[in-house]
Amino acid sequence: MTRQLGLVSASAVFFSSASAMKAWLDDSTTAPITVMSLDHDLNLGPEPDETGFDVIENIRKLNGRPLIVIHSSNEERAERMYWKLKEDGVRVHRVYPQGDLDWISRDWIDTILGELQGD
Repeated sequence: MTRQLGLVSASAVFFSSASAMKAWLDDSTTAPITVMSLDHDLNLGPEPDETGFDVIENIRKLNGRPLIVIHSSNEERAERMYWKLKEDGVRVHRVYPQGDLDWISRDWIDTILGELQGD
């Protein structure tokens, strides 16, 4: 994802848990966010943690509405996240992880660039 973001002027921040992402979003020094890419299953550690769905409340508190790209192979939960954000008036898209990481250089970056160029 970082390599693909080199196509645009962007800085990237990655999180290994929902709680770390929520804390970062709640930090008053967080710069304006243009795009967020969100997975449902965020916990990479040994301890159970919250999910991408739990981050939605923090997204709703942001000043401005970033583009949200949901990229999760957890179909049921990703759809739940998509529709919750859509109901809240958030600009949201869904990409489907497939073919190892090929989807990043194809679907994911195309969705982001298409939206940013449309602004």
